[in-house]
Amino acid sequence: MLAVKGLYHNGQVTLKGKFPMKSAEVIVVFPDMEEEVERTELTTEKKRELFEEFSGSVSRVIDIKAEKMEALDEKYESIN
Repeated sequence: MLAVKGLYHNGQVTLKGKFPMKSAEVIVVFPDMEEEVERTELTTEKKRELFEEFSGSVSRVIDIKAEKMEALDEKYESIN
């Protein structure tokens, strides 16, 4: 079996590439067509609302010493 790429347009299939035979029976498989999701443009107000919602989640202050100690605690707990 040989797989080749082609293009279907207005009822005709055009195969791309060179082939080792002059004629053959072929099977054409069409990929499942995914439904296109309509995308809506966000308003400036909605963009600001989303920014405020998500920016708060990354603005926490990290205590590096406490983070290292917690990591060490977890490491040694998992050994037991």
